[in-house]
Amino acid sequence: MPSSKEAICPSTGFVTETKRRTFTMFGRIFLRRLSSLAEPLPKASQGQYPVPNSSRYRKLQELQTRFCQDDGLLVWQKQPADVTLYRISCILVVTGVVLTFDTLRRMAAPPKNE
Repeated sequence: MPSSKEAICPSTGFVTETKRRTFTMFGRIFLRRLSSLAEPLPKASQGQYPVPNSSRYRKLQELQTRFCQDDGLLVWQKQPADVTLYRISCILVVTGVVLTFDTLRRMAAPPKNE
């Protein structure tokens, strides 16, 4: 005999729970409230976006301006630290390839035991 919270499905004959439906609906409502689309963003014409006025934000704007300049340089060439890191990376890659081929050469022709 099903309890008050259970019912028998007439088409399948299985016992179904009405609690499952309410839990699923609660889950959907909960996820919608947590999602970023719960409250739509204000329109750009309303001017409701706060713009920070700090030194970190001004420094970020200067970096963005420097990277967006059309001076013919690639992105990794715009700052001296990036150029140094790029060259170090290239040297390490070439060294790794040379050492790999040296290891393969030694493995292909092991020393003879005489």
